[in-house]
Amino acid sequence: PRESVLEENESQTESMMFAEEVLRYTSAAILTGFCVELTMLMTAFGWKFFFHPGYVLDLIIVPTSLALELKVSEAAGFLVILRMWRFLRISHGVYELVHDSAEKKEKRIEKTGQLQ
Repeated sequence: PRESVLEENESQTESMMFAEEVLRYTSAAILTGFCVELTMLMTAFGWKFFFHPGYVLDLIIVPTSLALELKVSEAAGFLVILRMWRFLRISHGVYELVHDSAEKKEKRIEKTGQLQ
C-alpha cells in the first residue's frame, strides 16, 4: 500500500512538472507576442513612441519579464507584480476611455437639449 502511494505521488509530481513547463512556454509565447507588438509600435510611431509613458513602461516590463521567464523561473513573484501592474494600467486605460466616452455623450445630449 505504501508503494502505491509513493508511485501516485511521483505521477502527480511529474504531471505538475509537465503543467509548469507548458505554462512557462505559454507565458514566454505571450510575452514574445507583446515584444513583437512593442516593436511594431516603435516602428509605427518612431520617436513619438518614447514620449508615451505607458509604452516606455511596457518597454521595460515586457522584455524584463521575458528574460526572467526564460532565465530565472524562481523570480515568479517579481513577474506577477510586473504583470499585475500592466493589467492595472490597461484596466485604468479602459476605464478612462469609457468614462470619457460617457462624458462626451452626456455633453452632446445636454447641447441638443439646450438647442430645442
